[in-house]
Amino acid sequence: MTLVLGTDRTTITHQPESWNLAKLSKIAGILAIGWSAVGYGWLTWLQQLGLTTDQISTGLYVYLIFSAMLTILMTRTKKPFWANLPSRAVSIAIGGNCALTLVLALTGWGIAALSPALVGLAIVITVLTGIVLTVIRFAARI
Repeated sequence: MTLVLGTDRTTITHQPESWNLAKLSKIAGILAIGWSAVGYGWLTWLQQLGLTTDQISTGLYVYLIFSAMLTILMTRTKKPFWANLPSRAVSIAIGGNCALTLVLALTGWGIAALSPALVGLAIVITVLTGIVLTVIRFAARI
């Protein structure tokens, strides 16, 4: 993933960038608190379903991979993640990671299998969380 980010379509600056650490810290804080809170809620809910430890692990794996891929999309530009398409290489890398995660989680290849409903719910929760965190970021003008 890291290698293809250099091919991405982002805003080009013609002078060296200076990082605003206060702004960067605020964005990181919003994302860390948001993703962690939702992830903890997802973990708690999976435990209450009576799933095995291995199935809970798979459920967290799906959530963590999809949230990581979405975080890349959320932080790569100054626009909302849905307003600026990534390069072909970035799209392929993110899509490949997500496709592999789906295959592993649904087939149980190397990890405990989960039902399509639970995998789908993890993805929906991740996308909704990403939208909410993006709205919060832009509402706070960060």
